[in-house]
Amino acid sequence: MLSHIDSLTDEYREDDEFILLKEFAGFSYKNIIGCYVIHNKENDKYYVGQSKDVMKRLRQHFRGTVPNNVIFAEDYFSSDYENKENLFEVKIIPCETKDELDRMERELIEKYDSRNYGYNRTIGNS
Repeated sequence: MLSHIDSLTDEYREDDEFILLKEFAGFSYKNIIGCYVIHNKENDKYYVGQSKDVMKRLRQHFRGTVPNNVIFAEDYFSSDYENKENLFEVKIIPCETKDELDRMERELIEKYDSRNYGYNRTIGNS
């Protein structure tokens, strides 16, 4: 699985592949500048973000598979999901420029409607 994570390329722009959050735990990684989408599989809610270091940002959101912040914690701890370590999955979309990051984040928030029916509270950076 590590090689899959390390080989993040433009292929992620073309498919909708999500990786279980637990697959990222414990791996060393290269810095990835890009957008990320976190999906709660139980309630089908999404969160879209961007970062100059996506993997570091994911670690700020989660400790392993347990949420570190209020955004995801309420749903996580009230979940009836049988195996909570499989509750969240992540998609990463590498980007090159700040303009591309901002545009991609807005497009993904719209695509997943994560402002109206997800965890996002804004339409993204502008």
